[in-house]
Amino acid sequence: MDKKDFNLNIWHQVPPIVVPQNFDRATAMSRYLKKRKSTMKADYSVRREIALRITRRGGKFAPSEKNSENSVGTEAAELQFCANCRESSEVTPQMRRGPTGAKNFCNACGLAWATYVSAPISHSFIYHSL
Repeated sequence: MDKKDFNLNIWHQVPPIVVPQNFDRATAMSRYLKKRKSTMKADYSVRREIALRITRRGGKFAPSEKNSENSVGTEAAELQFCANCRESSEVTPQMRRGPTGAKNFCNACGLAWATYVSAPISHSFIYHSL
């Protein structure tokens, strides 16, 4: 049996689709789309309301103050400044490790430093020692 005969045998096994005489495709499509729109619609107003109530720190969601007081070993976040560009820790999403090993670089300087350390010598990083 070659490929052509095989394809013909398959088509004889598939039952034909019977469409009623009074079938209106446009009406059926509009019903389908209306139903799909109502079932697929997300309620963004609720999401927005919840997002506005959640506390943020540095642009990211942070644990509420109630949880912070109950947790053991949490320290108050003190304001830090980048050792390279003097950017405050309030502006950057996180402080990163620098050449001293302490988290005293802002996000941008820390990433640049990490790239410089792991990259070949052809790259250059301007480190402002203060």
